[in-house]
Amino acid sequence: MRYYGENMGDVSPRESVFGYTGPAAKAAAVTVLLLGITMLLQAFPERIEAAQGSRELVRKLYLLPILLASSWFTGRGAAAAPRDLARAVLTGSQVGSVEVRKALVEAAPAAFEASGDPGVVFARELEPAIRDQRTRVRILNEKILGNRARFARGVSAWRGSSIYPDANFTLRASYGRVASVAGPGGSQIPFATTLGDLFALAERRGNAGDFALPPRLLAWRKAMGEAAFGARYAGMVVNFISTNDITGGNSGSSTLNRRLDIVGLIFDGNEGSMASDWSYNARTGRALSTDIRFALTVARDVHGAGWIVDELLKAQ
Repeated sequence: MRYYGENMGDVSPRESVFGYTGPAAKAAAVTVLLLGITMLLQAFPERIEAAQGSRELVRKLYLLPILLASSWFTGRGAAAAPRDLARAVLTGSQVGSVEVRKALVEAAPAAFEASGDPGVVFARELEPAIRDQRTRVRILNEKILGNRARFARGVSAWRGSSIYPDANFTLRASYGRVASVAGPGGSQIPFATTLGDLFALAERRGNAGDFALPPRLLAWRKAMGEAAFGARYAGMVVNFISTNDITGGNSGSSTLNRRLDIVGLIFDGNEGSMASDWSYNARTGRALSTDIRFALTVARDVHGAGWIVDELLKAQ
């Protein structure tokens, strides 16, 4: 077989490995490499300290058949795209099998370390980089936390009792009002989006990507007809924005009106609210809530979960 030259995948039909030719010959070669490396690994006793360095080196050789498989089966050699490498790893891995995963979980750590499965080999080689990244992120977060504490003390010394205290992960209530917000170029972004607006925006964006609506929602509207939708649902509020000061972890919290009725559920904040952990600005910061009427309508009419809606409403 020829594994050199301009195209590493150039194998003629007459060349063979154990009687296999073409792609089958390549697969056979990869299998032989994996078996050979596994046998070589077993030649170095695990419990002998002097052999540990050799075992580590042999384990790294497992990447060789993975890289070869990537180049042979994609025909791009070292220029193969990450997607091709991923395909080469996943195609030869048995980790997709529940039984194989159970065996790995129940086996001793040595079985994982000695495994020649391409998926396990790739994960084993990637793990040190992930561990290093986690360490760097932890150090960065500690620095941010320390600087944030210094900033808070500085603001407190500067503003005194004129700022309200942080709840520090205890239960809290935030007050605000529904309000529009200034958009780019001086435009005004309305405080609410209706169901009619939602479908119109999706249509303008080709109903694709982040603007693709769920097929079931589209089918629901089509089934009722344009007249019925326009008369009953087009003006229904889907979400609204308010000046409430929220932070990470508030998602899912109830939005209440002055009568303490649940009118929405917090799910996000706009770009202007991103600095609210440091300095709240009611002019630019907005909290986003899903209107509870829209949530209940979708649950009952679109997903057929009316019994859940009835149970929730009975609790009143």
